[in-house]
Parts: sequence; structure tokens; C-alpha cells
Amino acid sequence: MIWRVGAIKILLCAACFLVAIQFPQSRSYGGWFTRLVDKASDAGGGGAGRKTGRSARAVDLGEAGAFVTKLPQGSRGHAVAASVSDDGHWHLMNGAGERVTVSGSDELEDAMKWLVSDGFNKDRRLITFYIRDDGIVRNPEYIKILPSVAQRVIVSRGKKYPVFFKRIKGEDVFFANLREGVDVRLGGVDNFREVVWQMEKPLNRGDVRLLSLHQNGAKELPQTGIVGSGGLPQPDQVDPYFLKSALSSLKGQTVLVTGRVKDDLLYFQPSGGSDLSIFLADIVKAARASDIRLIVLDTGQSRQPGGRDWLWRKVGIKGLEDGLMKLNFGDFLDTVGRSRGGFEVQISDRGGAHLKLSAGPRVVPRGVLEHDNGPDYDGLGSALTDVMAAIKGDMVVATVMTSMPSSARQKELDDRIIPGIPSVWQHFYLGSIILGLIGFPVAQRWWYKLWPPEDHGEYRTRIALGGAVTIRWILFVLVFLPIVGVAAFFVNLDGLARRIIMAPYYWIAGRKA
Repeated sequence: MIWRVGAIKILLCAACFLVAIQFPQSRSYGGWFTRLVDKASDAGGGGAGRKTGRSARAVDLGEAGAFVTKLPQGSRGHAVAASVSDDGHWHLMNGAGERVTVSGSDELEDAMKWLVSDGFNKDRRLITFYIRDDGIVRNPEYIKILPSVAQRVIVSRGKKYPVFFKRIKGEDVFFANLREGVDVRLGGVDNFREVVWQMEKPLNRGDVRLLSLHQNGAKELPQTGIVGSGGLPQPDQVDPYFLKSALSSLKGQTVLVTGRVKDDLLYFQPSGGSDLSIFLADIVKAARASDIRLIVLDTGQSRQPGGRDWLWRKVGIKGLEDGLMKLNFGDFLDTVGRSRGGFEVQISDRGGAHLKLSAGPRVVPRGVLEHDNGPDYDGLGSALTDVMAAIKGDMVVATVMTSMPSSARQKELDDRIIPGIPSVWQHFYLGSIILGLIGFPVAQRWWYKLWPPEDHGEYRTRIALGGAVTIRWILFVLVFLPIVGVAAFFVNLDGLARRIIMAPYYWIAGRKA
């Protein structure tokens, strides 16, 4: 019976250990527990009621509150941290830490009189609301009660992004401006945070491969590509009909492919020939199998970079070289899309460990609020851009389609010590070894029962004996400990706890004896 109780305790402790090593270390990758905490926090915020004044209930303002408190002393006077609950209550905090909870524009007017100083309150263009992302993305309609002339930004992952409305087909649509030329439509907290993460992901030029599709190209690709001046990647000619198999050698890299995209087909033009096509879905599938960040630049033309046009000029892509000089993917999109007036990005497909991110032309009509007016963009400007690019021999990027690992998948890949083995198993392996070393007395006792110590008389030389002992201990650490390490730790801990608990009894018994 005692053995059964001990076995149950070991199993329970091992289960807790397995759950602990898989629990996300960052709220950005939070699972069901994090979402439950967020829901509870929002529910607590919503129940604060219609209260104004310094006695308002303290609500977690998340990154927005932390951002305001870290502002320079001179900038805090016009900064307001904000969070909105699902029932429309705004929880506000000024730079001095004073809090207020309001509901509706009338209560906000009263609160603004003491929330910010008189100078900023009179000229509200100087006020900036730093808004927590989760509440406002779920409930964008509530932002309209904030002063229309004030600056309103979402704080996510430690950075701020202006927010605004666009009127599309008579409907006000909520957007965030990630870069000067990159907007994202807000349609879900998880999707917004995912897009922000992808925009901020570093763009390592050493891992970027620019492919040029040619029938006479290589059927296999080397792991390292051609590098030109300034460290910029040069086009690698590859046979498009062997592209799926060729991508397997580019595991984990960023691959750029260009052409004309239509009806899930990627059209390319061989030198001196007519247009040919390959299935885009097959390329995406092959890229996902190798965790490749695939970027398809739709130029509306089937010509390939590095080739020659009808005037025998080298074909290039407008803005590509400047974009590859940028530090992250968001700046790359911003640079490539400038000739088209900017991009609107959205997650078009999010399934499992990978996602599709599409960027199309940005058309910015007059905003519904005074400060929402954005740059104008019309078809005439696009036509002139195309004509100028054609004269120079460059192609202009019309849309961008990407298939890339999600933030959670990329984090898992980055956490791997040995490529090809899931990080959770590697962490379990190392953790079990460490716990086994802590429970070394127990693990060693079990090991001796399985493999008793060597009999010195069986070995003629000390070298042979030392080799046998070394092999036995290597197998003990690298094979046996990962298997029994967790159980050995908890058995040893159980024995230690019993000795500590029983120590007073043994001391008293010894004194009596």
C-alpha cells in the first residue's frame, strides 16, 4: 500500500513537471490559461461601474500603462494610458498615476478637466491616448468617444501604432498604421498581435534568397546564395519545375519569388519564350515543409529578375534593393510598396504552425474623423508609376503574398538547440538530466541494479577498466538519466522531506536513549 501511494505521488509530480516545461514563458504565446486570466481581467475591469475621480478601481492597463510610466518626465503631461472593457467603460490613467473610469462622452469631458493639465486640455491635439490592444481591437466602436483631434495609438509588444478609421462602402473600418506605407485592418486580437510580430521580425540579408525562374536553371539550390555588392542577394536561376524539391535545401531561409499571379498560378517568362506557369499552392506546401518564409512578389508581369527586356536592359524590381537593406519585414514592405501608394496587410489564412499574409494596394479615402485624413492614391498615379518603371526597365510590385511560420512556430524553432528535434523534447531531455543529477543517490542506486559496477579482476589493464567505466557513466548520464531523472528527483525529494519531518523525533529519541 505504501508503494502504491509513493508511485501515485511520483506520477502526479511528473505530470506537473511536464505541464510546467510546456507552459509558455511569454504572454505573447499564451495558451488557455493566459486567455482565461485575460478574460477574468476584462470582466473585473468591466465591473468597475461608472466611476470618475481618483477613487476609480485600479484596472490592469497592460503595456499601455507601462509605456506611459516609462515616458520622459516632460512627455507625461499629455500622455493618457487607456483600456476599454467589453461593456464600453474606459479606464484611463495620466502620467501622474491618477486613474478614472468613464462611460460616454459626457463623463469623459468631466474627467479630462483634471486628468490632463489645462494647457493640454485646451489644445487636445497635443494629447496622446496610449490604448491597450486587446480591448480596443475587440471593440473598435468605443474609440469614437475619445477626443477626435487627439492622437490615438495602440500599444502592442512595446511599440505604438496610430489607429484610425477608413470609410469603405459607407462603413467605418478600423485600421492601425504599422508603418508610413503599411496599414492593417483590425479584426481580432490574436491576428493583430501576429501581424505586429511578423512586421517587427528581423530581416537577415544573409538568409534571403532571390530566385529567378528559368527552364534552363539549376535543379538543385546550394545552401548559400549569390551575394552582390553591399551584401545584397543576387538572383539564383532555378528550374521552376524542380522548385519544390529545390526548396528543401533552403530550410529556415527567406525565399523571394516574382512573377504574375492569377488564379493560384504563378506565371513566368523564359528568355525568348511565351509565358509558362506553375501551381502556387505546390510552392507554398514545399516552403511550409521546410519552414521557409516564402515571399511572392506579384509584379503583374512574368519577366524574371536578372533577365533582359526587349531593349536588352537588365530586369529589376523597383524598391527591392532598398527594401532588402531594411532591418525588419515591416520596413521591407513599406519600401517595396511606396511606388504603389502603400499596402494594406491582412492574414488571409491561418492554419496550424504557418500562416499566409497578403499585402494589397492601399486606397485611403477621406477619414471619418478630422485627423484621419491620409495620403491620396488614385489609378492615374498607379498608371504613371507603371509607365516610369517600364521606361527604366524595372518592375513594380503590385501585391505581396507570404507564407511563413507563425510566431509560436518560429519561437519553437529558435528554441531548438539541435535542428530537427522539437524544442519541447530537447527541454524535457535536459530538464530530466538536471533533475536526475539532483536526485543522483536514487538514480545511482537504480542504475547499479541494472548495470553493476565493473569487477576490476576482469580487466587486464587500467586503460581497459577506465574505458568500461567511462562508457557506463556516459550511458548513465545521456540515456538512463533522461528516462528516470524526473522520478529519481521526486523519490529523492520525498525521502529528504521525510528525513526533515522526522528529524525532531529522531533527535528526541536519541536524547532519551
